[in-house]
Amino acid sequence: MVPGFVALGACGSATGPGGECEVSGGLEICVDRGEYAPGNTVRLTLTNRAGAVTYVDTCATVFVERTTRAVFGSTYNPERRCGADPAQSEIVANMHTLEPGQATTESLRVTPGIPQGFYRIDYWILDSAGDLQSEDPVSSSEFDVFPSAG
Repeated sequence: MVPGFVALGACGSATGPGGECEVSGGLEICVDRGEYAPGNTVRLTLTNRAGAVTYVDTCATVFVERTTRAVFGSTYNPERRCGADPAQSEIVANMHTLEPGQATTESLRVTPGIPQGFYRIDYWILDSAGDLQSEDPVSSSEFDVFPSAG
């Protein structure tokens, strides 16, 4: 796992405005491009495609590097973006609450000096109390990070 990235898991894919989308667990995650340079900003659109309210954690969002041909690895850790030992109320205060069909956007900066490679951004689905619904993240489509990407 590489600090500075958020990873998302997916089961299906589609093309969104300017980039690729993945859909998993009723959450569609779209990245604005397929390649980035260190220091660039990844613009994400998260859309609730489920028939019920979806609660998306933003404390544990992480960029994840592919370490082998097909393997990414990340674990839920809300300390990534909400500080050491965040209270449940802080996790709830920072989560996205998406009604069916509702979308939100996020921007995440690719850390300068990050190694060239293939990455994705992972999010986790919570319940309304901020409790983790699954150990498995929902993930963006894979994208490239390399110095000459503009």
